Amino acid sequence: MLAQYCQIMPSIRHIEAEAHRPEADLLARCFGFTYPPGYAVGVHTHDWDQLIFAASGVMRVFADGGAWLIPPQRALWVPSGTEHDLATTGRVELRTLYFHPGEVTPLGPGCHAIEVSPLLRELILHAVRLGRLRRADDHESLCLAMMRDLLSRERRAVVGLSLPKDPRGLQVARRLLDRPGDDAGVDALARDAGASRRTLERIFMAETGLTVGRWRRRLRLLRAVELLAEGGSVTTVGLRVGYGSTSAFIARFKEMFGVTPGRYHGGFPSPHSHRRTERL
Repeated sequence: MLAQYCQIMPSIRHIEAEAHRPEADLLARCFGFTYPPGYAVGVHTHDWDQLIFAASGVMRVFADGGAWLIPPQRALWVPSGTEHDLATTGRVELRTLYFHPGEVTPLGPGCHAIEVSPLLRELILHAVRLGRLRRADDHESLCLAMMRDLLSRERRAVVGLSLPKDPRGLQVARRLLDRPGDDAGVDALARDAGASRRTLERIFMAETGLTVGRWRRRLRLLRAVELLAEGGSVTTVGLRVGYGSTSAFIARFKEMFGVTPGRYHGGFPSPHSHRRTERL
């Protein structure tokens, strides 16, 4: 199955060549293709700014010292020159836009996830159908102008985690990434990493902005998104990511994403249709 997908998907080198082929009035190149479950692109960079959007499925992206799980109705902004890697757990329909550097100014510097409004989603899909956006074409330049405005206004999405750079903190983070349901206490995690609890907490606060406990709780919910996308039941997923009761899992999931895990299969609601408060 993987070989069949790879035959129809453009390689990353092919995408790079197409995305950066000289053209005087070229503003953006737009691609759409499908990744199979368990696929990893590999670490790479682009000369142009990139917007990564999943029309369906969930992506895991490592970039800029952080990790993001990108479900539908979310996208990740990756500035030019940033090393990044993309992997899938289930089938992902990827839509990606490469913008000439400086053409689009997002919410802030560095990589960050954004909530994609229904209008921006349709513009992304339309741009992919067009294949490119050129300055000389009135319709295409108008599409870019609309996307430029929306990308400067869309809200940041809480779907990312910074990774500690300190080797002790990174060891703990990688352990929890591999086993989000690990119920070891912070004292045990610190001891196994060769640090005191106080030192480990200081590392996480300084390098991720979260305590170890809050970092782990966010990770568990982000991992739950992947498992739900794979078809797992609410009860099974809650248990796998470390929640002792289904009700607790549902409550935490809704606080973070604004929708119960049971409704996830129908897709997330419009990110602007309600207010969400993250309390992890």
